[in-house]
Amino acid sequence: MIFFTSLFIHCLLLFLLAKRCANKRNQDLQKELSTLQAKLQTTEDNLAGSQKEIEQLKEQSTKALAQQAQEKIEELNNKLQEATNSFENEKKQIVDTLENGKKEIQTQLEQSNNANNELKQLLDQKEKECHALSTRLEELEETKRQKEEIETKETSYLESLKKKAEDDPLFANPKKANKWTLEEVSLWLFRIRSQEYIDAFKKHRVDGSMLLNDLKSQELTNDIGVQPYHVGKIAREIQKLKENAEAILTVSDFTDIRLVNDSFGLDPQEVKQLKQDLETQQRINEVLQFELSNLEREVKETPGGPGHNVDEHNDEPQYGERERGHGTVVFRQSSMEDDVKREYGANAHPVNATAQVKKLEQEISRIELSKVNLAIALNEQIEYLR
Repeated sequence: MIFFTSLFIHCLLLFLLAKRCANKRNQDLQKELSTLQAKLQTTEDNLAGSQKEIEQLKEQSTKALAQQAQEKIEELNNKLQEATNSFENEKKQIVDTLENGKKEIQTQLEQSNNANNELKQLLDQKEKECHALSTRLEELEETKRQKEEIETKETSYLESLKKKAEDDPLFANPKKANKWTLEEVSLWLFRIRSQEYIDAFKKHRVDGSMLLNDLKSQELTNDIGVQPYHVGKIAREIQKLKENAEAILTVSDFTDIRLVNDSFGLDPQEVKQLKQDLETQQRINEVLQFELSNLEREVKETPGGPGHNVDEHNDEPQYGERERGHGTVVFRQSSMEDDVKREYGANAHPVNATAQVKKLEQEISRIELSKVNLAIALNEQIEYLR
């Protein structure tokens, strides 16, 4: 604002200086005109004195003197005529110069007024642009702040879900997908890197049963709001959950790894790790077996239910062999353990909002650069007007 005020004062001073020069020019012309008028008055006075002298000579002289006086009068009349013509020429030149000076001053004044008006319009326009840029910058900063708040909340929420998954091996387990809660569905979305739809799934209260049985491509697009290019990915992940959830855990007749000792030629550290994996899987199996027994009992107690037709076991999961030392140790792990390890291994992907933050920072930098360029252009225009 101070810059615009100083610019306006500078233009006003230029206008006053031009006006003062014009006034000074007028005063010089007036002085010159007065000088010429004084000369004319002196000439007229001299002429009057000459006429008086002539009259005196007429009265005192003879005819000869009268003739001489007449010649002198004619001479004086010629001089008077020449002086009058010279005065008229000089007067005309002065008047023409004065008129030209007035026209030039008027033209300069009009140009100064036009330049002043253009400068005012330019300043008003630049002020509006600066205001618009400031408003845009504030909006971008507010948007950045809101996004940071949302990302902080999402990060906190996902951290709590990951903590639950670490504390409870059965939390968000693919084998129990049909019984998942809203939180487990949210963690699953994070694991498949579709966390941008967590709020939409929570808003529509999508639990495990709804996820596996009710959501098709049309519902994902129209109801949940999933982008068309993400529908295929989420549908494939849902199909994987269905396939995992349909497989019922069975009891394998594998060799108890806890009884394995050095006679098998295995490394003690590897045996220890295998024992830990086995104990974890056994705890999961016990819980699932207990739930399976409860379900079978409920089915049998239901009048007219299938009862004895419940298939308690599915096909055995695949197994592998590991040869080490003197013999061969055969061990089997259910596909559920592989799923648990795979799912927990995917836990290390934090929410990434760096791209959005960088985009906002680039937009703010662009606005700051635009403001600098605007100030430079305005300064160049002011220098040009000077």
